[in-house]
Amino acid sequence: FDFFSAMYVSRHDDMDGAAVHDPCAVMSITHPELFRSREVHVAVEAHGRITRGQTVVDQRSLLERLPPNCTMQVGIDADAAFAVIVESIAHYSS
Repeated sequence: FDFFSAMYVSRHDDMDGAAVHDPCAVMSITHPELFRSREVHVAVEAHGRITRGQTVVDQRSLLERLPPNCTMQVGIDADAAFAVIVESIAHYSS
Protein backbone atom coordinates (compact mmCIF):
# COMPACT_ATOMS: atom_id res chain seq x y z
CA PHE A 1 0.00 0.00 0.00
CA ASP A 2 2.85 2.41 0.76
CA PHE A 3 4.40 2.10 -2.72
CA PHE A 4 1.02 2.17 -4.48
CA SER A 5 -0.12 5.20 -2.50
CA ALA A 6 3.13 7.09 -3.10
CA MET A 7 2.90 6.48 -6.86
CA TYR A 8 -0.72 7.60 -6.94
CA VAL A 9 0.04 10.80 -5.01
CA SER A 10 3.06 11.58 -7.21
CA ARG A 11 0.90 11.43 -10.37
CA HIS A 12 -2.09 13.53 -9.21
CA ASP A 13 -2.48 17.16 -8.18
CA ASP A 14 -5.02 16.67 -5.43
CA MET A 15 -4.57 13.21 -3.91
CA ASP A 16 -3.53 12.44 -0.35
CA GLY A 17 -3.49 8.67 -0.95
CA ALA A 18 -4.38 6.00 -3.44
CA ALA A 19 -7.83 4.93 -4.52
CA VAL A 20 -8.45 1.23 -3.99
CA HIS A 21 -10.96 0.61 -6.76
CA ASP A 22 -11.14 -3.19 -6.71
CA PRO A 23 -11.79 -3.58 -2.97
CA CYS A 24 -14.35 -0.77 -3.14
CA ALA A 25 -16.17 -2.48 -6.01
CA VAL A 26 -16.47 -5.65 -3.94
CA MET A 27 -17.43 -3.77 -0.75
CA SER A 28 -20.21 -1.92 -2.56
CA ILE A 29 -21.88 -5.35 -2.74
CA THR A 30 -20.72 -6.89 0.55
CA HIS A 31 -20.89 -3.73 2.71
CA PRO A 32 -23.35 -1.34 0.98
CA GLU A 33 -23.91 0.52 4.26
CA LEU A 34 -20.42 2.05 3.87
CA PHE A 35 -21.42 3.92 0.71
CA ARG A 36 -23.57 6.86 -0.34
CA SER A 37 -25.03 6.49 -3.81
CA ARG A 38 -27.40 8.14 -6.22
CA GLU A 39 -29.19 7.18 -9.40
CA VAL A 40 -27.78 8.76 -12.58
CA HIS A 41 -27.81 8.31 -16.33
CA VAL A 42 -24.53 6.92 -17.69
CA ALA A 43 -23.56 6.58 -21.35
CA VAL A 44 -20.39 5.31 -23.01
CA GLU A 45 -18.95 7.63 -25.65
CA ALA A 46 -18.50 5.38 -28.68
CA HIS A 47 -17.62 7.87 -31.41
CA GLY A 48 -15.51 10.66 -29.92
CA ARG A 49 -11.99 11.05 -31.32
CA ILE A 50 -10.60 12.04 -27.92
CA THR A 51 -13.25 10.64 -25.58
CA ARG A 52 -14.00 7.26 -27.22
CA GLY A 53 -14.64 4.62 -24.55
CA GLN A 54 -15.14 7.11 -21.73
CA THR A 55 -18.21 7.03 -19.58
CA VAL A 56 -20.31 10.16 -19.40
CA VAL A 57 -22.35 10.71 -16.24
CA ASP A 58 -25.21 13.20 -16.56
CA GLN A 59 -25.17 15.12 -13.29
CA ARG A 60 -27.17 18.08 -14.53
CA SER A 61 -30.24 19.19 -12.61
CA LEU A 62 -32.30 19.75 -15.77
CA LEU A 63 -35.80 18.33 -15.68
CA GLU A 64 -35.45 16.99 -19.24
CA ARG A 65 -32.37 14.85 -18.54
CA LEU A 66 -32.40 11.17 -19.46
CA PRO A 67 -33.77 8.75 -16.85
CA PRO A 68 -31.27 7.03 -14.52
CA ASN A 69 -29.81 3.75 -15.72
CA CYS A 70 -27.06 3.30 -13.14
CA THR A 71 -26.37 3.57 -9.43
CA MET A 72 -23.27 5.72 -8.86
CA GLN A 73 -21.33 5.53 -5.61
CA VAL A 74 -20.68 9.12 -4.51
CA GLY A 75 -19.18 8.67 -1.06
CA ILE A 76 -17.68 6.15 1.31
CA ASP A 77 -16.93 5.85 5.01
CA ALA A 78 -13.20 5.62 4.28
CA ASP A 79 -12.08 4.65 7.79
CA ALA A 80 -14.61 1.82 8.04
CA ALA A 81 -13.81 0.61 4.52
CA PHE A 82 -10.08 0.57 5.20
CA ALA A 83 -10.74 -1.41 8.38
CA VAL A 84 -12.63 -4.02 6.31
CA ILE A 85 -9.69 -4.28 3.90
CA VAL A 86 -7.12 -4.62 6.68
CA GLU A 87 -9.28 -7.18 8.51
CA SER A 88 -9.68 -9.22 5.31
CA ILE A 89 -5.94 -9.22 4.62
CA ALA A 90 -5.18 -10.21 8.22
CA HIS A 91 -7.78 -12.98 8.18
CA TYR A 92 -6.57 -14.58 4.96
CA SER A 93 -2.83 -14.11 5.51
CA SER A 94 -2.70 -16.08 8.76
